[in-house]
Amino acid sequence: MRFLFHAYPDGILITGEENWLRLIHYAGSRMPGGWWRRQGAVPRYMARPIDRASCARLKDMIAFFAAMSEHTFRQAGGIAPAHADDRFWFGTSADPWDGYRHRQRTGTGKVVAGCAPFGVALWKAAGGWNPLLDSLWALRLQVGDHLIGGPERRVSVPAILWGKAGQRWTCGHEPAHTFITPDPALIWSFIGAAMQDADAGSDEKSSANGSRKSDHWWRNAGWEVQTGMPIILGTDPGAHQTDSRTARSISGIWLIPAN
Repeated sequence: MRFLFHAYPDGILITGEENWLRLIHYAGSRMPGGWWRRQGAVPRYMARPIDRASCARLKDMIAFFAAMSEHTFRQAGGIAPAHADDRFWFGTSADPWDGYRHRQRTGTGKVVAGCAPFGVALWKAAGGWNPLLDSLWALRLQVGDHLIGGPERRVSVPAILWGKAGQRWTCGHEPAHTFITPDPALIWSFIGAAMQDADAGSDEKSSANGSRKSDHWWRNAGWEVQTGMPIILGTDPGAHQTDSRTARSISGIWLIPAN
């Protein structure tokens, strides 16, 4: 559990062909009713328009993280930099957008990012972020000290996985730490619910019955949701057929600024 609360000096930004191939070949699963009810899970996307200024901010931010990632990768085989600010750190409890802006203002501070936090940071950089999503997409855990290791406390992984130590996250009477991070599973489910509501909105009867549960929320957040066209990810960018070995079709939503 100590892993959750700390950053590690081996961050790397996955870009280009490697990221493309991961999306094509990702084979995820979810267990809504326990491990015996495992369901397949495929990638989903959420797209929105950006203007020239937003595009420039995104390019600058990505270029910064890419440069830090490359610098850290080159240092991996040698001696670590003497100063923590010279590395790209992997961690899921820090906000990369806040860290990036602090670094741009002051020139100091750790550069920390995890997968889901970095995705959220990209939206914040583009503008139009609604703070309500910080709570809707957040995983919050109260983790007791008995599960967190450290320099002066060793925690047995087998005891957590198969023993009494792992039977509870925490108790009310013991010291605990709060872990908060954007949860990929919550984001994935959130997009799925919006996809269902957008599909229901195309049916006048369903819309009249008020089945679009998230429509009101999105409008208050300044967006209208439309069903996105399927996107074919493949090793051949011009391919129109989906061969499961080399390509995949993914679905998602398109966010349009509300008038």
